[in-house]
Amino acid sequence: MTAPHADQLIGQYVTRLEAALSSVAPARRSELVADVRNHIAEARSELAGETDADVLNILDRLGDPAEMAAAEMERTEPAAPGRKESRVLEIASIVLLLLFWPVGVILLWLSKTWTTRDKLIGTLVPPGGYLGALLLGAVLAYGAFSPMCRTITDSAGHVLSSSCPSDAAQTSFNVIAVLLALFYLVGPIFTTAYLVARLKKREAYPATPLGAASIIGA
Repeated sequence: MTAPHADQLIGQYVTRLEAALSSVAPARRSELVADVRNHIAEARSELAGETDADVLNILDRLGDPAEMAAAEMERTEPAAPGRKESRVLEIASIVLLLLFWPVGVILLWLSKTWTTRDKLIGTLVPPGGYLGALLLGAVLAYGAFSPMCRTITDSAGHVLSSSCPSDAAQTSFNVIAVLLALFYLVGPIFTTAYLVARLKKREAYPATPLGAASIIGA
């Protein structure tokens, strides 16, 4: 069953979209309108019994034509100076998280690109970045190669007691040291990759044609 007012509802929607896209190049405007019509046709073909309410629901899921047009124009407009400055800030924060962690963390929290969760991951996994890795490596190297035996002497210098860790204890310490070292060496790489992926995802969202139109196929 075809909705009695389907053509009228869809026609009104498309007219609003074309009006909102009036400042977009004609070829691109025709492409976007055709894309919308295809989405609508695909969604209608999946309905067993179509009603006006179903058509309205499809159009609601597509989104407001004005918002779609705004997203398209934002995608095609040159980046504003503020956006370019933000890009420099984002790149600098990622690089400095690896090379000079304290400054990288400050820049990370100044950026508005990442969420609080992203910033916490960049700050705490692992804490200190490669600067922390160097400090940790120095501590572990001292513990691994310095004598760990404990000797107690009296005022005359006579040895009263002496104790050294067992081979098993020393081996356990060395294993833990290696695992921590690996974590600190690999952790910043994974953290950086995560932040880069999140940055690309945020940048890719506005480039999605028609914004919410993609949910029709979901």
